[in-house]
Amino acid sequence: MEFSKDETKQILDHGLTPNMVKKQLSHFETGFNPVKIIDIASRESGIMSPNKTERDNYIKNFENKGGKKKIIKFVPASGAATRMFRDLYQFLETPNQISSSIETTIGDINKFAFYNKLSQALKKDNISIEQCTKEKNYSTIFEYLLTEKGLNYGNLPKALIEFHQYKDNSRTALEEHLVEGANYAKQIDNNINLHFTVSQEHIAAFNELIQYLIPKYNKEYSANYNISLSVQKPQTDTIAIFENNKLAKDSKGKLLFRPSGHGALIENLNDLDADIVFIKNIDNISIDKIKDKTYIYKKLLGGILLSFQEKIFNAINTLEKPSLNANDISGIIELCNNLGIRLNKTESQSSEITTILRDKLNRPIRVCGMVKNEGEPGGGPFWVEKNNSISLQIVEKAQINPRSIKQKEIFQKSTHFNPVDIVCGIKDYRGEKFSLHHFIDKEQGFITTKTLLGKEVKVLEVPGLWNGAMAGWISIFVEVPSETFSPVKEINDLLRYQHL
Repeated sequence: MEFSKDETKQILDHGLTPNMVKKQLSHFETGFNPVKIIDIASRESGIMSPNKTERDNYIKNFENKGGKKKIIKFVPASGAATRMFRDLYQFLETPNQISSSIETTIGDINKFAFYNKLSQALKKDNISIEQCTKEKNYSTIFEYLLTEKGLNYGNLPKALIEFHQYKDNSRTALEEHLVEGANYAKQIDNNINLHFTVSQEHIAAFNELIQYLIPKYNKEYSANYNISLSVQKPQTDTIAIFENNKLAKDSKGKLLFRPSGHGALIENLNDLDADIVFIKNIDNISIDKIKDKTYIYKKLLGGILLSFQEKIFNAINTLEKPSLNANDISGIIELCNNLGIRLNKTESQSSEITTILRDKLNRPIRVCGMVKNEGEPGGGPFWVEKNNSISLQIVEKAQINPRSIKQKEIFQKSTHFNPVDIVCGIKDYRGEKFSLHHFIDKEQGFITTKTLLGKEVKVLEVPGLWNGAMAGWISIFVEVPSETFSPVKEINDLLRYQHL
């Protein structure tokens, strides 16, 4: 496809190039190659499950060494809360249909952390929640919750919504991450570094809340909070097309671009300068009384990262020595096996074995918590084969061949689930930052359908942040308890015990 002068200018103004857009358009025609899973990762093969002594040693390792490193807590927080209130919006469209979900929301309305503010917003207009509930006037309650009439939660990101009520105050999701950061990401110099990825339109609201909170928490934790924000870069957006494969444009002839999914945040992650990066979604938080387990297992993952990172760095330094013996090589191959790095026959017998081993080890590292699969949506841990190479990967159902019965059977046997509980090492053995672009599997991605301007359009999503965007990383999977996973995907999730 050739672009007109006006289309070319729009593409360039958006930070893309015509060749980049042509590559995107080619994916609409060819799709993406499915991931080939050959087995599940389990406690027997691919998932660590440390015993108590091992856990204590890893935690001690992190407590002794972690604080001397530069740590950043990285929180994807750009998502709007629209889906969280999906059932409420549906009720507003069909108020005569009262679902069990709506009954639960109304029946426990006083248990939500935002109840007091919602009640006050209604009282300003001489309306009471109690009277609305008695008259089954739920629409008014939801309108004040979701729109500018009241709290406007339907137009805010989850980060700015009150999640938890305590004796003397309530906390937003953002505020809970500040508390978490003080308990496992505090450095020896008392710095606590957090980075939130946000939407452009919400930057001002984020900054306002952050400036209000920082003095309070600096004092409470004798700390120095450094909080930074970034937005998903426009040059990571992808072109949208109509169902007839024509470029999607608005009524003024402007090309329509879409954010390309959370995988684009690899760019934001690549911009950070840190030794250790903790990644956790904005909505995966719990109340204080059960946070201790979260802190323990965050330190466990951090300790495992530091332990294996030290072994990897020692191995690379050994490989760079002028003379190597067979024991050195066999020891490094054993380390690779322990890391889930499998050498094929050609590689293991190659005269370039030292170069091959160095390439496989000199990569960013991610240690991923894995909870037992209890039906939550999302990706799981698998052994994956690509180009005669086998590695540990996080794979989502949409990535496998939907026509392969065998692939479906393997996927359905998965015992664990990735809750986006990841600790990363993004510097090499010399202390230099990796260029994370080099480790993306750019042949992965998704094609999805969205509604824009009242019309169906097809859009591309780049490889997911913990899927293809980290496909070339060293992956270490560790079993963690389900209590450390407490996401809020819909409003009534806030009524679970982790949030009350």
